[in-house]
Amino acid sequence: MSNDPAIDVIEAFITEARESYKEHRWQKSATTAASAVQAAKTTKDPFMILRALYFHRRALWMMADFSAALVLDTESLAVAEQYASSTRIGGRNGAWYIAQARANWVQDILAQTSDPEKLRQLLEVIDDGERWLVARGFPAWRSGLLLHRSRVLSRIGENDKAIDAAEEALQLAERLADDDPSYTIGDHKVTLAGYLRTAKRESDAAAIYQSLLDNPHSATYERVHSHYNLGEIALDEGRVEDGLRHATQAVEIAEHDEDYLVVCSAMYTLVRALQLAKEMDKAHQAAIRYEERARASRSSSKLYFALRSRFDVEFALGNREQAKDMLPELEKIATALDREEGKAIKATEVARRYERMADQ
Repeated sequence: MSNDPAIDVIEAFITEARESYKEHRWQKSATTAASAVQAAKTTKDPFMILRALYFHRRALWMMADFSAALVLDTESLAVAEQYASSTRIGGRNGAWYIAQARANWVQDILAQTSDPEKLRQLLEVIDDGERWLVARGFPAWRSGLLLHRSRVLSRIGENDKAIDAAEEALQLAERLADDDPSYTIGDHKVTLAGYLRTAKRESDAAAIYQSLLDNPHSATYERVHSHYNLGEIALDEGRVEDGLRHATQAVEIAEHDEDYLVVCSAMYTLVRALQLAKEMDKAHQAAIRYEERARASRSSSKLYFALRSRFDVEFALGNREQAKDMLPELEKIATALDREEGKAIKATEVARRYERMADQ
């Protein structure tokens, strides 16, 4: 208990939001944290505002509401600028929330764009964030920004540089204290392993994924990614049974913990594995569930791949009308995504599916 009843009210809201978050009750956590934000604003205490905004944003991210998360991170940075001279955010505790908001802001943008020019502009934001951390005396806290730098570099096709940035980010993260602002070690490892797969270093990537599965403390996100990526590696190598086993485990874990941010990726692998295993009825059921999850995620990219998978299953089963009915929506999403990415890859994929329909 503090000497300020208003602060006690805010802390009570935050405690409830934190507990709801641990129980995966994202909406409850978001609602309670929003109450903390409103209460904090009445105090005009910049530290409590930043603290409440952080917990609100965290819950929204788990609900895949990336645009709302971006609004909150933008607000956090505005508060940090407005109260830059305040002793309430001048020390380590204030810097913690500002550093996290800077890294999270980049993460929010990455979740919503694939445009190469916008991605390159993010590198300038990351540069500014790193300079700020060094100036404040927290150079090791750069790990989160470096992690996102690697993601930007990967998206714009500079995979070797992405590997270098991810390795540096992991090295910094491994030196951080438990209460430093950071993403999990597993998050760093999953990201690095993805770039190693792109570089055709499958054995190196597989070793990282297996180490995460061997660690009983690995988070749901890390375990799901490890399972479905090991599943993809197995399927690429013709080990269908292993691929199906990993994909099934990935979906089960993600569904059980209601981690819908990664369940779509896992379901893509599951549908693929079931098709290769010639279990078409199960593939059909999984494809329908995949589409439902993708629509719930409100991600155009996730929905594109879900619809593409379902089209392929419907087509393979001879369900021509169902497959045909999916093409207009698939084409519309592909066109929008290609426009944003400055490419024509997805439109070409859809065109090939139109041709398959015409050839039969």
